[in-house]
Amino acid sequence: MPAPEVSGGELSEGARDLIARIVKSERKIVLLLGSALTMQPGPGLSGVPDVRGVVNRLRTALAGDGGVKFDEAVARADESGSGRDLGVAYREGFDALLRRGGGQDAVDRVILEAVLEAHEFLDNARRARVSSANREVRHAACQELLDAPAGWLPLRPSVVALGEILQQDPGRLVFTTNFDPLIEVAVKRAGGTARRTVTHARRQSRTA
Repeated sequence: MPAPEVSGGELSEGARDLIARIVKSERKIVLLLGSALTMQPGPGLSGVPDVRGVVNRLRTALAGDGGVKFDEAVARADESGSGRDLGVAYREGFDALLRRGGGQDAVDRVILEAVLEAHEFLDNARRARVSSANREVRHAACQELLDAPAGWLPLRPSVVALGEILQQDPGRLVFTTNFDPLIEVAVKRAGGTARRTVTHARRQSRTA
């Protein structure tokens, strides 16, 4: 793998040193990626909602019945605007939804609706199948969306580049905390294949 060309001023010295170490290393590189990779960079742009967007969906799903911890966390986040406080509201919201808002099915619906923001318009029949109360029907419909990568909205350049890198290096392991499938979509659009392995209820790994 040749070293990438870097024009002056585009990357810091530390970034250039990191690239050089990666290029020269004989070790297998494992990627650990978080939500910033695939979230919407701004209003109306493609990707999945950021933490605040998901918190707003949780507020709607809980309909004022999120409990004291969630309400206080949201109030702190609204006042401070800090990522840390938003993260607390995010966790408290999902916890409240599990405990008092409909359980895992309700959590799945919030996640599904957030992910579908990165997909092209679905007609009523397909949306009904994707949102079906029947888990088998819902899973089959979601798999159809994954098997048709062209149906997703344009990906961020960083995700496109990642898909191309992974397609050129089959078997690379990717760990991610993300609940969206956009890394897999990027790999498939680049002509590769991806396999998802669930290692924990809230942790997934993907092999390209």
